[in-house]
Amino acid sequence: MKNTLLIIISIIALLSFTKNTSDYGYIPIKKGATFTYNQYDGKKNIQGYLLSEVTETKTSETNIVSKVKQTFKGKNGDTTKIGYTEYRYENGSAFLSIKDMIPQQAISSIEGMQGISIIIDADDLEIPTNTKKEDQLKNVLIKITAKTNGVSI
Repeated sequence: MKNTLLIIISIIALLSFTKNTSDYGYIPIKKGATFTYNQYDGKKNIQGYLLSEVTETKTSETNIVSKVKQTFKGKNGDTTKIGYTEYRYENGSAFLSIKDMIPQQAISSIEGMQGISIIIDADDLEIPTNTKKEDQLKNVLIKITAKTNGVSI
């Protein structure tokens, strides 16, 4: 009886997990998965590549959160390590915090200048799993407020 109950619970958990992870299509959520986003300017010229690797994944009943290491590689081969960000997957879309993509080290170095403070507020970038090549993503609003000695600049 105890073994039968464990088997039923295992099947329910497996079906639940399969449902949660299968809703995310081509977006990698498995630890160790890598993916690359090409970045273009307004004239469709390549500007660089965002290389990403999933380093950790946590699953809950309502969503999946993946910790992702990101590195930007420019078209000239120069490499900039951005750091880590998190993708949140829910309702058939992935959400990426744009605020997390701005290197905290860069902000800290600017704030280290005498009397400068920076506040960044940004929408999450939504990446639907059912996109096709050349689909455009929704616009993202980023608001950066900078002050020096209390005066907006």
